[in-house]
Amino acid sequence: MSSADEAMPTGKVTIRAARLADADDVALLLGQLGYLTDLADAARRLEEISASDADKILVAQSGPEVTAVASIHFMAYFHRGELLCKITAFVVKDGYRGQGIGSALLARIEQIARERGCQRMELTSAIGRREAHTFYEGKGYQKAGYKFYKPLA
Repeated sequence: MSSADEAMPTGKVTIRAARLADADDVALLLGQLGYLTDLADAARRLEEISASDADKILVAQSGPEVTAVASIHFMAYFHRGELLCKITAFVVKDGYRGQGIGSALLARIEQIARERGCQRMELTSAIGRREAHTFYEGKGYQKAGYKFYKPLA
């Protein structure tokens, strides 16, 4: 079991690797982030990612309830000669924001990234998510550049 898979209690919150049994909660949380996902799709994604060494999905659990989910991806940052940890999804359940759950989850992600040898963290956040921007800036993240994308399908 790797360090990223171990449950890490942080006050009233436990941060642990997501399990297939969390698919329902993960689907709900992704929906709150704006990505409608059904149980079968969430389960498929959890199963696929669990086989990847470059990806991790973590959940925050408050008592018996899953209250947050985050996915991270490790990649070479070729032009800088560094290893990067990118947060590809991060959401705290409605009604649980502002209680330190996101802070605990982000701190655990950064710890895992350091353990993996990453020199940099990166994430994207939709333009209209001002509360999220304030949260990330309060944790030392800086706005940089633009994100461009092009759908291929």
